[in-house]
Amino acid sequence: MTTVIDCTMRDGGYYNEWDFSADFVTDYLHLMDQIGVTHVELGFRFLKSKNHSGPWAYTPESLIQEYETPSALKLGVMVNLSELKDALPPTLEKMFPAGSKLHFVRVACHFEELSELGRLVEFLAGR
Repeated sequence: MTTVIDCTMRDGGYYNEWDFSADFVTDYLHLMDQIGVTHVELGFRFLKSKNHSGPWAYTPESLIQEYETPSALKLGVMVNLSELKDALPPTLEKMFPAGSKLHFVRVACHFEELSELGRLVEFLAGR
């Protein structure tokens, strides 16, 4: 049996509008690796926002690529199915490019949306 120990940097964004400093992110990732955390949820991936949020609210691939991350650490983001359930493949491909540093995507959805989850999961599984 594999043990997964996960932590989320994303939750801290509720306190600073997802505007973490580069030093904080670097220190955080290395600390998580040192203490045996295997999976880190960095932030969200939103298509749009009514309010300004820092870069980790969108966590674009270009931002993740700026960081040298410990090789054992699995990185992920969270998305809201309500925002992506109707997204066309070109939009999803832009949001989740081939060769991404992401290892997982956590999908938040309401129970009544579960029947609409398949297309997104199928797309992500093929990445």
